[in-house]
This record gives sequence, structure tokens and C-alpha cells, in this order.
Amino acid sequence: MVKQAEKHQFISVEPSPLVANGQQVTFDLKAQVPEKLVREKEVYKLDIYYLYGDEKRENIATYNFDFGNFLYENHTPTITRQLSFPYEPAKTTGRLMVQGKAVDKEDGDMAYTKPKQVAIGLNTTPLLLVRNNKFTFATDEFKESVDQPTSLMFYFQENKADLDHYIGSNLPTLDQYVLDNVPTQKIKIIGYQSPDEKGANIAAKRAKELETYYQKQLKTLDYSGKKVTISTEVHNNGLDALKEKVKASALPKLQIQQVLTILSSEGNMNEKQRSNKQRLSIIYRSTSTQVCGPLKYRLTITAAVSLTMSCMCWQSKLQQKKRMLML
Repeated sequence: MVKQAEKHQFISVEPSPLVANGQQVTFDLKAQVPEKLVREKEVYKLDIYYLYGDEKRENIATYNFDFGNFLYENHTPTITRQLSFPYEPAKTTGRLMVQGKAVDKEDGDMAYTKPKQVAIGLNTTPLLLVRNNKFTFATDEFKESVDQPTSLMFYFQENKADLDHYIGSNLPTLDQYVLDNVPTQKIKIIGYQSPDEKGANIAAKRAKELETYYQKQLKTLDYSGKKVTISTEVHNNGLDALKEKVKASALPKLQIQQVLTILSSEGNMNEKQRSNKQRLSIIYRSTSTQVCGPLKYRLTITAAVSLTMSCMCWQSKLQQKKRMLML
């Protein structure tokens, strides 16, 4: 039995060389022996141990090729296990050894195979890694962004206060806020009108139009029973707001100064247009794309949802450009 084992047994180790990781040296060892070594009166065993230093021996495991202790792999008795032993600096240089023995089940007599080296040790590179267990808490930026108001822009025809349901309007988005299942909503509407628009209280009428629309949609779409508070604020002269937007725009400094000079001159917008026709073209070209005009409603909803809505109106030359969605 011993001679057959020495000649035909197969041993494989993974990884090889053995690797020290943390405080353990862990590896997989697979052993296969001929089927003839599985007998009723005798049992073949395989001792696995590690030799290091001055022939110091550390026993690791024993494979027992007795019925019930192995599996067949391609008709060959096979045992595969993950094994380990504690790491010490003295074990850095060593050898993984196996030695078979045949044991008589009746009288206990044993015969040994020659010891065989199956792997060397140790690879200690993983021990050079420095682990940093320090941890920090990431800022909850998502929650902060949720708490901030959302902006919506609404446009009106010149001198009118009727809401338009054109493609790109924010009314469908506003309806989604009506549907929100939240305990309360606190809304503030700030209305503006262009300084050259004809008619009194246009900004107030636009604010009322938006408030009426929201209240109507609440009655139709809201099933949560949330408490909604709406307040309005009106600015009939949007000239100051326009100046602030011009200052904050991306226009060149020279053009900003020219626009501010025109806006600060005496007279109404029609008079400024007649006396500064060429220079005023800067306002028409620039405010529609960068400044976006001063005329807007602001709607802020607090509690579980925050929202800002705006509406805008400008002169007829910009009506096609002004109808764009701004968030």
C-alpha cells in the first residue's frame, strides 16, 4: 500500500508559494490516491505539516481515506480542504510537507511513506499593506438639494395676464406639485410687469391668475388633504429688477454699463427706445438669452416640498425668444 501511494498519489496546493495574510497562512490542498488504497482492513492517511526554523514541525491536518471521508473525482478518491496555520515571523522560511501512512485496522500496525515537500513558504507581501481604519461621514448633499426651492418660469403675452398652455409651459410640472402627498405647502407668489407695459395692476392680475389656477387644481387633483397657504407680492415696476439681472448677466462689462446707462436715463421705456434706438438693441439681443428679463412670479412651497415659479413678459420683438422653459 505504501509503495503504491508513493508512486500514484497526487497532491496539489494553491497558492504556491504559501502566502501570509494577516495573522493566518491559508491555502487549499487537494489529495488523490489510487482506488486500490481504499480497503476494508487497512486505511491510508495523509499527514500535512509545516517545517520551519531548526526543523520545527507544526501539524496542520490529516486526510483519512476511509469510506465516508472522501469523494470520487473521475473515479479517483479525492479530498480537498482549505487549511491554515498561524503566522509568525519565524515561519517566513519553511516547507509544507506531506507524509502518508498505512494503518492496519485490527492491530494498529503502521507503515510510512517518505516525507514529501509540496510547497514552500512564505510570501509576506500582503503584510506590507498598511490598513487605514479611519472613517469619515460624507455630507448628505442630496438632502440639502431636496430642501432647496425649485424654480419654474411662466411667460405671459404682452399686456395680458392669461396663462398660456403652450408646448414647454411649466403648468404640467406645477400640477405634479399639486399631486404631492405632503402635510403642508406654504406658497409665496411674487409678480412683476415690464416697465413699458400698458395697463394698471398687470402684475397683480398675473399673480391672481396663477393663484386661482393652483387653487382650482388643488380641488380637482389633490386627494391628500394637505394644508396649502398662498401669499402674493406685487412689483409693478420691473425696472429695478431688470437692472439687477443685467448686473448679474454674462454680458461683457462694457455692454453691461451701456445697458445700465440706458435704463437709468429719464423717461419711460418708449422714450428710451426712441432716443437710444441703436444702443437699446443690446437689451433686445442680450436680455432674451442671458438676462431673461425682470418679469416673473416667484412661488415658494415649504414643508416636504419646495418650489419656485416665475413668469415673464417682454416686448413683442422678443416674444418668440422669451417662450422658453427656465428652471
